[in-house]
Amino acid sequence: MDPGSGSSVDVRVNSFGLSVRLTSIFFPIDSAQVLEIARGIGFTPAPELPPGMPPGARVVIGGIVARKGSFSMLVDPNRGVLGIQGKDIPEVIGYFDKVRELAKQLSDVDLDKEARFYEVAADLAIATDISPLEVTANLFAGASDLQRLGNLLGAAICNYGVRLVPANQAPTGEEWFDYRIEPLLARPSSEYFSSIVHRSRDRDSVVTAAGKLSETIKALVGAMEGGAEP
Repeated sequence: MDPGSGSSVDVRVNSFGLSVRLTSIFFPIDSAQVLEIARGIGFTPAPELPPGMPPGARVVIGGIVARKGSFSMLVDPNRGVLGIQGKDIPEVIGYFDKVRELAKQLSDVDLDKEARFYEVAADLAIATDISPLEVTANLFAGASDLQRLGNLLGAAICNYGVRLVPANQAPTGEEWFDYRIEPLLARPSSEYFSSIVHRSRDRDSVVTAAGKLSETIKALVGAMEGGAEP
């Protein structure tokens, strides 16, 4: 079977987030500015500012700070993270771009200059008419390393999904991706679960990866199905 032929693959986004991690020791946008940015992109603030807070006080709120429908704006001041979460990838990217613009206008913070890295984190469900359980069981079938590991366990073993990361790079670095695809535990004969992290100092590369996420996952699943046939 050629990769992807004879298979119907449907990708569903369960969660998707686009965020920036800043280099500053102190989070450079205070709570009043955060909520002003949230209102500026049409979100409704979730928390209220502390009562009696004096003008100019730099109190920073954290967690989910605002919502709009199924979308959330998140801030983690301790880690220097600002991001948008939702299920519609293009809309999340659009809201995040507006956050970047308003951060510059309202707080004079240039996120691109302040960024340590940008990051995409997503969970996907992939429905297919070829059993993921059978596909992944046949990946690397007969490989000597699997046979050696099986001997140690005293049983015949097989692969259960794939986890693809850049070779010879540490997951703690600014340049990193992690594409995990495995049979969904609840429906292993009809669906995959995929967890994805894509991180880079280059915002454009992260946004490009985000925009092509469904296409990339379909291609990877197609290659697994085509290459796994005994």
